[in-house]
Amino acid sequence: MERRRGSISWKQVLCVGVLMSVPLLLLWACRRSSTRKQPNGVPNFDHSSEDAIKDVAATIDISVDPGKDFYRFSSGSWLRDSKLPPGTSTLSRSFYIAQSRITQFTRDLIAGKYPPTNPAGLNKIQTYYASCMDLESIEKLGLSPVQPLLDRIDHLSDMSSFMAATGALQLANVPVLFGSTVFPDSKSPAMNLLQFTQGGLGLAGPSYYAGAQTAPQQGYVSFMQQMFTFSGMNSVDALAAAQRVLAFEMQLANASWSFADLNDATKTYNPTSFSDFQGTTPALPWKALFDAQDIPVPSLINVQVPPFFAALQQVLPATPVAVLRDYLKVHLLLGMAQQLPQRFRNAYFELYGKQLGGLSEPQPRASYCEAATVNDLGDLIAEQYVQISLSANDKEVVNELVSDLRAELRSTLANSGWMDEPTRKVALAKANAMISQTVAPSTRPPEANLTFDKLQWAENFMAVARQMFQLNALQAGRPVDRNAWYTNALTVNAYYDPQRNVIVVPAGILQPPFFGSGFPAAMNYGSIGAIVGHELTHGFDSNGRRFDASGRLDDWWSAASAAEFAQRAECFKKEYSAFEPFPGIHVNGSQTLNENIADNGGLGLAYAAYQNWKKRHGPQPSPIRGLSDDQLFFVAFGQTWATVSTEAFERAWLMGDPHAPPEYRVRGSVANSEPFSSAFHLSPEKGCRIW
Repeated sequence: MERRRGSISWKQVLCVGVLMSVPLLLLWACRRSSTRKQPNGVPNFDHSSEDAIKDVAATIDISVDPGKDFYRFSSGSWLRDSKLPPGTSTLSRSFYIAQSRITQFTRDLIAGKYPPTNPAGLNKIQTYYASCMDLESIEKLGLSPVQPLLDRIDHLSDMSSFMAATGALQLANVPVLFGSTVFPDSKSPAMNLLQFTQGGLGLAGPSYYAGAQTAPQQGYVSFMQQMFTFSGMNSVDALAAAQRVLAFEMQLANASWSFADLNDATKTYNPTSFSDFQGTTPALPWKALFDAQDIPVPSLINVQVPPFFAALQQVLPATPVAVLRDYLKVHLLLGMAQQLPQRFRNAYFELYGKQLGGLSEPQPRASYCEAATVNDLGDLIAEQYVQISLSANDKEVVNELVSDLRAELRSTLANSGWMDEPTRKVALAKANAMISQTVAPSTRPPEANLTFDKLQWAENFMAVARQMFQLNALQAGRPVDRNAWYTNALTVNAYYDPQRNVIVVPAGILQPPFFGSGFPAAMNYGSIGAIVGHELTHGFDSNGRRFDASGRLDDWWSAASAAEFAQRAECFKKEYSAFEPFPGIHVNGSQTLNENIADNGGLGLAYAAYQNWKKRHGPQPSPIRGLSDDQLFFVAFGQTWATVSTEAFERAWLMGDPHAPPEYRVRGSVANSEPFSSAFHLSPEKGCRIW
């Protein structure tokens, strides 16, 4: 079950985006105090709306014509002044500030600056963090934390022992050979179903394996050679082993689907009995894998990418056992590099940080450990964060905003003249059935049952991994819990799950600069409002629209309405494909289609919801001189996505991320918005629109 701590499988949910594309290397601390600019251009402020308003004003670049480049008008001063902190390849203004506040809260919590609401939970948090920071113990332990897994790999001799070793590595949070997780059955969404998909690559995706002897491939071979020498091979044998592993992974990459195919809910729905699946892959003893993970063999499975598993049936038996050993070994060391001695972390950084991420130096260890603690024990921390940081008024204002956005979605669907009546009726039923969940899940954090050792960082890390893996895996074949969350409450993000028809807005994103109960409504609706609208719109993008009110994959659209949707979607594909971040390199309008639909729809819903808020509460003049309240709404939207990145990161983003780069998320959305043109007194242009 490829369920990473604090992560959300893109096959399960559709997210607002930035943090889903940014590794732990992103995080860097800033201290809460009065507003001031730090060397990297990141402001620090408390919850006071006055400070937030000052920061919004300071971020704008009034020398830029908003009609020509609204992204730089709204955020140009921040973009000009900001520098990437050590160990980061990308920095998104709003997400960075919010994450930094959570990091600072966690740091203060660990230091005992808050009275613990759960002393036992606090002790676990402190122990976990201390073990991560104990570099001396990590060096002394060497490879001993993973030695049982290395021994298992060294002793594998046939396909049964290979599959068992694969299962053991997956259980330890090492993504190897293929991906798996459990989430609702697309045709029977009341029940959970085990999902198998492609995976097992050391580079970011199949596109990195195209061509021969490319720079990323050469860097990967060099990295693997180091991993093998660190584990006892001589340099010559290590290089040969690395080259053989690359050749093996190229076969996996060649059998993998493109992002567009993976994002097709119909194409990836291929349920089968497990006995039939075993019959189509007789060379692969799956029971050995499940036994190693201590989970039962399922009766039913969904094979998302059938050609990939057909390829495994052919490739694995034809691959020498020695190559399979080397493949598993190098992926174990790759997956655990951050939990092993310094030489492993250095090698990891040289490839994934410097070469592929464009970083000049690793992030400080304290920053990594704070981020890892938040990521892995987020719900334990959130128990205390929510009580201390979110007031009853905060929750009331959030609930009003979400209610406004949901009402506007229903209004938009009811008034979409291009849909025929039967399709509109089902769409409205789906919108009415949507569940919205905010702040935190109601269940007790599962990590509360774990015990940690302050001298055993790698074992602590694997203990969380094993628990998360098995909790997810054991849901296969069981009823779906619509109240369950796919992420912890401190996640600075939000998501929509089409199979549960649920939007989730965690406490982590309900803070400045996205939200403040004392902020002008224009700022709240322009930032967190557009994000909530984005998630609601995902229920009706080119993938989400295929699911009905119950979360069932069903073709409920009339032929005429479906054709009209496709025509309107084509407009978005062409518009975003015309964006050219680098000479000759364009945004992929097909790859980013669903997120572009959600960005545009979310902005429209948020603006309309804000207008309705003003009707109820009365006008609220903008507190920033020279901006109307409607202009402030759009500025808040633009500043949400202000981002600086290394060129290497931006190029990698274009290759595989489902979101358009931040600049083009803003430029594309406002170009299609008539209210934007009206607010800034521009001549409206005919743009793309679905919702």
